[in-house]
Amino acid sequence: MSPQQHEGFQAESYDGKIYLFVGSESDDLGRIIILNTEDLTWAPGEYINSPLARYGYTATLTKDGLIIYIGGVYRDGSYANMNEIPIYDTIEDNWSNSIMNANEEIIPKGRQMHSATLSEYDTIIVYGGYYYEVSSNPELIILDMSSQIFNWIQPTVTNGLIEPRWGHTSTYIYSQMIVAF
Repeated sequence: MSPQQHEGFQAESYDGKIYLFVGSESDDLGRIIILNTEDLTWAPGEYINSPLARYGYTATLTKDGLIIYIGGVYRDGSYANMNEIPIYDTIEDNWSNSIMNANEEIIPKGRQMHSATLSEYDTIIVYGGYYYEVSSNPELIILDMSSQIFNWIQPTVTNGLIEPRWGHTSTYIYSQMIVAF
């Protein structure tokens, strides 16, 4: 597999491995490719139940070794449903989907080129991105993973947000999400 045939994002785990979720021009399903950083060998991850390949998503590694994939765009140009969140378990080497609160009124529209960062409260803070060339709305949204049923939360913003953006980066430090570029 050459870099020209695949595109994807990586999540580095605590076990010295880098996990790449990639797609190709010839296959609609995404695949996990694992780089062992100790001996620099590549290995395929499990592909059973893998989600459709996409681009413009975020990959967030949790303290439990799960990689949470949020948003993105499929090959046909449609946006991934924000209530259908694929999860890759780096310990068990398998795929599952989140169970979302079906009664929840807050379901953000799809987005791409956003940032996502893990907080210490079992949440992923998602900021920015765009949906069909319009800034994502709401710009700031939080995925609550504190129970087996995930839930979207739209926080109340009192000081205003920075200007809408996409293609930026963010990190979480000292209970704050820092957005750059």
